[in-house]
Amino acid sequence: EDAACLKPGVDVGHRFAGAVEVDDEFLEEGHGESHPHAIDRGELALVVSRVLTLIAQTAPGRGAAWQTGRYPFSDLEPGHLRYPAASMAVASKVLPVLDGNRFGLSNLVTGREALAALERLERLAGS
Repeated sequence: EDAACLKPGVDVGHRFAGAVEVDDEFLEEGHGESHPHAIDRGELALVVSRVLTLIAQTAPGRGAAWQTGRYPFSDLEPGHLRYPAASMAVASKVLPVLDGNRFGLSNLVTGREALAALERLERLAGS
């Protein structure tokens, strides 16, 4: 299913289930790319930004800062296709910035990272 079809009030937990299956040990051993459910930070940022957009539709005042934030990443230019999603995910504090002010677009997401993002989204949706 495409994350674009998310509707307010829909539990987004199952959207991250595949990423959660990719555990830290699996990635540390260098097998992440072969896992059928592996996603990278760029893909996660895209899903996060779509969920944040839905949250902002129900609470426009809160979402303004997420949607207008422009984070100065050292590895991602504002003209890149995934820049708006990455910037929104970081501005909302759902995804962290990596060392060196990097976003790490192609870094694979571990299960812990996916769960942390989901928990942050759920807090934003509920607050």
